[in-house]
Amino acid sequence: MLPFARLPFQDIGGTIFTQQGHFECNDFEMRYVECMEAYGFRKGMVKCADLFSDLKECATKQKRKARVHAMLVERQRQIRNGEATYAEPPLPEIGRAHV
Repeated sequence: MLPFARLPFQDIGGTIFTQQGHFECNDFEMRYVECMEAYGFRKGMVKCADLFSDLKECATKQKRKARVHAMLVERQRQIRNGEATYAEPPLPEIGRAHV
């Protein structure tokens, strides 16, 4: 079924609610949409759950953020217990003459 009126705004805003504009997640979305299209809504919710999980992780990066947070907490624990030392990052050498 075609829309009643075809406007350029529909084409411009077509990627707002999808991952097609985000190049790292568009493959995950396409696989999920194809799976849902093949199985239908009810069966697709069960059969395509792993694809949806992959898409959600790509879009939100929750697992990646949780891993980084766990590494930071562990690093702080090591510094607090004296197992590791904090080193200041080196200053950038922009504008300095090399000796």
